[in-house]
Amino acid sequence: MKRLNDYGETRPTESRVKKCGRTFYHNDILWLSLSGTGMEFEADGSFCDMTFVGDASSARVWVDDLQSRIGIHVDGQLVEDFLMDEEVKTVRLFHGEDKKRRVRVVKLSESAYSTIGVRGIKTDGNVSPAPEKGLKIEFIGDSITCGYGVEGANNDLAKTSNENFAKSYAYLAAEKLDADYSAVAYSGYGVISGHTTYGHRQPLRSVPRYYSKFGNSGGTFSDGMSPSDVAWDHREFVPDIVVINLGTNDYFYTGDDTVKTREFMEGYIDFLKMVRNKNQNAYMLCTLGMVGDELFGRIEEAVAFFSREFEDDRISCMKFDDRLPEDGYGVMMHPSAITHEKAAEKLVSHVLALNIL
Repeated sequence: MKRLNDYGETRPTESRVKKCGRTFYHNDILWLSLSGTGMEFEADGSFCDMTFVGDASSARVWVDDLQSRIGIHVDGQLVEDFLMDEEVKTVRLFHGEDKKRRVRVVKLSESAYSTIGVRGIKTDGNVSPAPEKGLKIEFIGDSITCGYGVEGANNDLAKTSNENFAKSYAYLAAEKLDADYSAVAYSGYGVISGHTTYGHRQPLRSVPRYYSKFGNSGGTFSDGMSPSDVAWDHREFVPDIVVINLGTNDYFYTGDDTVKTREFMEGYIDFLKMVRNKNQNAYMLCTLGMVGDELFGRIEEAVAFFSREFEDDRISCMKFDDRLPEDGYGVMMHPSAITHEKAAEKLVSHVLALNIL
């Protein structure tokens, strides 16, 4: 009889797993960078192990607040939630009755801090991809979409251990709509400027700059390649709906200055052109809110211009409700889990009311 260690590893290729979000198969490892990236598969057998590999952050004690965080569900139950604090880590997902189980792996932390790779799956049964869902949604956003600080308190320091994409409005809305999702989100980023002080523009911290990249991270793959070195093939994930939630960080640059807010509007229109070019049949829903909505009027103007100029009726706007004190706050006044839940409910109701599904 074989011992558990006698079984070989199965590589996480497309024939074995359903990729979730933007993943990159490189040197026999499936790399995850952006928030929410991961995989889903079905495994039958009596046990299942997975082996992960870390980037440079996994071996450095001084970056222990920025290491990749992974959550793993088996049949809908969370069985693992860990920070990648080793160069190689093997975790046991189940051991017991011989039956088919559904496994979902989700990167809970965002791209900017660190990356993580999946080397292999070991089981005494078969591994096959989970079925594709009938609806696909792409979320484009900033720290709000990442679930930044959702498990922390207002005065806590931001770190990957209190960031959780699975508690973000994006993940929750996708679950409620029974949709596959992909998220392109970076904390502190905007359309034309990232978060800034004293009104100085930060153009390098703009989502459009990295929209067609696999990711952007301080963490590299095990061979030193950076996620931003990898071009993303938009044919890999073709969404039915694209939800854009950007503008919160841009306002730190524009303030209420008319010239700067118009600059934002023009940049937003350019980004809509980019998104439409890559997603020609998707419905685009342009949102703002939860942490200020000062630029929503300019977003409405941008959407109206875009729709009129390009005769595009598959686009509209929606404003999220702001945080309520009684619902609490996450790190640095970010939305709490309750606020995210309310935002997900509003988004789902709005999407259903559009009659586009």
